[in-house]
Amino acid sequence: MSLLRFVAAGACAVLLAAGCSDPPKRDYSRQMKREVAGALHGFDSLNRPDAARFRQVAADLRSTARSIDQIRPPADVRKLHERTAADLRAVADVFIRLAPMAEQLSDEPASAQMIRRRYAGPIDELTRLGHDLDAIDAEYQQRGYDIGLTRPA
Repeated sequence: MSLLRFVAAGACAVLLAAGCSDPPKRDYSRQMKREVAGALHGFDSLNRPDAARFRQVAADLRSTARSIDQIRPPADVRKLHERTAADLRAVADVFIRLAPMAEQLSDEPASAQMIRRRYAGPIDELTRLGHDLDAIDAEYQQRGYDIGLTRPA
């Protein structure tokens, strides 16, 4: 009887450990790629300043960040996972700040120079965040993950 209890306890320990283990790289990469693809899709329609599109992209990015928060990352990419969600939220915040500027542009004729001047701060911030997301993606790839964060040129 004690041998049976010992085996049962061992089996429970193995099952508990399996339930607490990190998801495999392939499963995690697949989950992340699915979420990230949705966020990147919104950028396809951003070919001119449009307040409604900026707000929609921001909402999509925030939704993606919330979905990413629900995914349990493997231990070796936990910090990258958190940085990914944080950067997506930061990009969403920039698009929210850009929306009123885009509304003003629709009310007045705008030269390329005036647009660059008006959008300089947010554009610089988006550029910085884009570089950070590229670096995050490179770190993921160095660790053997492909989450689809950056698109091939």
